Amino acid sequence: MTDLSDKEYEYEYERVKYPDVPDKPSEKRSFDAAQRRAWLLDRMYELGTPTRINQSEVCTYFGVAQSTISKDISEELAPYVEDRLGDRVGMMSDVVFKAAVEKLMDDNEPEAAARVMEKFNNWLQSSGNQESETQTDEISVQFGSE
Repeated sequence: MTDLSDKEYEYEYERVKYPDVPDKPSEKRSFDAAQRRAWLLDRMYELGTPTRINQSEVCTYFGVAQSTISKDISEELAPYVEDRLGDRVGMMSDVVFKAAVEKLMDDNEPEAAARVMEKFNNWLQSSGNQESETQTDEISVQFGSE
């Protein structure tokens, strides 16, 4: 993972606000580049990977060339995500685990959701993204009188 100080980005895309996305493609043309990239970043998080974004459909919505969307994703957003969140595999894993837990909770299966969360926490620990929850400081306890 790159040190954040190595790469400067014009925007912090997580913080860029954009208008609600209408159903009609032509209405999104009012987005500026930062808003378009923020919207794309949200889709990347939602889908778990930039490869699931249909670039042909997105370029129609925004009224830009497909090459513009491709550059937004590959040259600006992919490095941005990697600098802040680790690699794409980590992002995909995060999305998949969270979606599985949400579905299980919606299906009223909290025990199964807890098992998935346990696997998720184990994955986070093995990838170095979270310390073990079972790690504790040593405690000295004495019983009786001395």
